[in-house]
Amino acid sequence: MHKFCPYCGKQITASAIKCNYCGRMLKAGSSKKEADSESGGEVNKAKNSYSTRLLELAKNTILAKSPNRSKQSLVFLLVVASIFAGIMFYTNGPTEYKVAQFSAAHNNKALMQMIDARANSFFFTNVTRVATKAIISLGNKEYINSLAGYLLAKNVKVQQKEAMISAFTASKVLVPNFFEIYDNNRRLQELLQNNGLTVNPNIFKDKILVEGNGILNVCRNAPGDYDTQIDALQIYNVGGLAADNMLQNLKGIADIYAIQRYLIADDNGAILQYLNVLQNQPDVPILAQNSHFFKALEVRVRQRKTASDRIKELSQEIANMHVEDNVQKEEAKIYAAQAQINKTKHIEYFGIKDFKDDALYVSIKNGGWAEIVNPPSETQNFKWYSANVIKTGEIGLTNYYKQWIVPVYQIVDISSAKAAVDKHQSEINKLYNSKAVIEAKIVEVLKTKKQADVASEKLFNNMGAVLNPLTAENVLDFSKNSSHVNLFVQT
Repeated sequence: MHKFCPYCGKQITASAIKCNYCGRMLKAGSSKKEADSESGGEVNKAKNSYSTRLLELAKNTILAKSPNRSKQSLVFLLVVASIFAGIMFYTNGPTEYKVAQFSAAHNNKALMQMIDARANSFFFTNVTRVATKAIISLGNKEYINSLAGYLLAKNVKVQQKEAMISAFTASKVLVPNFFEIYDNNRRLQELLQNNGLTVNPNIFKDKILVEGNGILNVCRNAPGDYDTQIDALQIYNVGGLAADNMLQNLKGIADIYAIQRYLIADDNGAILQYLNVLQNQPDVPILAQNSHFFKALEVRVRQRKTASDRIKELSQEIANMHVEDNVQKEEAKIYAAQAQINKTKHIEYFGIKDFKDDALYVSIKNGGWAEIVNPPSETQNFKWYSANVIKTGEIGLTNYYKQWIVPVYQIVDISSAKAAVDKHQSEINKLYNSKAVIEAKIVEVLKTKKQADVASEKLFNNMGAVLNPLTAENVLDFSKNSSHVNLFVQT
C-alpha cells in the first residue's frame, strides 16, 4: 500500500515515517483540516471504525432482548444487512460530491489517496473509476502516468485495474504503458481488447505493424528462426485486424532470409533441408505462390553441393597421398645415395684410348685423357671399363705431355648409387604429377561450383529486390488481398 507525503505530494510507502523526497518527518497526529483535505483513506478508516462499533452495539442489544436464538439470528442478519447497506451508501454515496470537491481544488493527491485506499479491495470500484477520471481531467501528466504503477502492481486487485482502464476508455485517453500492461496482465487483455479500441481503433494494428517491421529488420540483419517472436504478435491481432496470412507470410519471409545464412556458410545440406520445408507449406501464400523460385534455387544448390562434395573428395585424395611426407622420404634416400657417390674420389671416363700391360689411357668427360698406371689385369677389357669409375689417389700432371698420371687403388662401381638417385627422383616426380592431376580436376570442379554460386546469388538478388523493400504494412496489404508476390524480378 502507498500514501502521499503531505508536504511534497510524492507517493511513498504507507509505513514510511520519513519522506524519501523532501526528508521531512511524517507525524502521526496531522491536523484535522489536513486529514480532511488530503486523505480520503483516513476518513474511510474512521467510518469503518464507527461502523464496527455500531454493529457490535446492535448485536448486543438484539441478543439481550430476544430469548429465541433463531429469531435472534434472523434479526441480527437483517440488522447487519442494513448496517452494511448503510456503510456502502455512506462510503460510496457521496463519492461524486467528494471527487467533485477534490477536482475543483485540483487536489490530485487526495484523489490518488482515494484510489490507493481501495487498491486492495474487491469493492468500491466506482470510487476508483470516478477518481481516476477526475485525475485524467485535471491533465497533470505526472499523476496520470503514476496511475500506470497501480495497473502494473501485483497487489492491486484486478477489479480496481478494470475500473481505472474503464475511466481511461471513457475519457478517450490512452492508458499509460498500454502494451506493457497488456503483455503482463493476461486477465486484463480481454478488457483492453474490448475497451482499448474505443480509444484508438488502430492502436493494435499500429502495434502489430511496429513489431512486424522490427522482425523484418532482424531477419535481414541476422537471419534465423523467428517463428516464436512472430507467434507472439497474435496477442495484438485484436478483432482480426491483421489477416492470419500476414503472420504466416512473416514466417515465410523469415525462412527465406534464413537460407542466406547457410548460403554464406556454404552449408548446402542445410539449405536443401530448408527448401524441402518451404516447398511443403501450402498455408503460407508467399511460399506456395513461389514454388517455381524454390525449385530453381534447389537445382542450383544441388549443383553447388555436388561440386562441393567432389572438391572435398579430391582434396581428401591429395591428403591421403601424404605428398610432403613421401617426398621427404624419397629425398632422404637421394641424399644417402648422393653421399655414397660424393665420398668416392674418381675419374669418370667415357672411353679407353689405349692400354698396355703397365698403363691404361682413358678419355675423360671434361676433355683430354688420363693415364692409369699399373691397372689390374681385369681392366684390360674395354666393356668393363666403359661401365665403371676408377677411384684414384692424388692426381699428378707432367707439364710436358699434359697427361694425368693416376695410381690405381681400386675400381669402384657407383652405378647402383646413381640408379638409386634416378629412381627416387622419379618417385618424387610421380608424386607431384599425381597431385597435379588431382589439382587440375579440382580446378574444373571449382569452375562448375562458381557457376552454381553465381546462379544462386542471382536468384537471391532477385528475391532481395522484392523482399528487402517490403514493410509490415505491405505484408498486411498483400496478405489481406491475397495478391501474388513474385520472387523473380520481372525484366
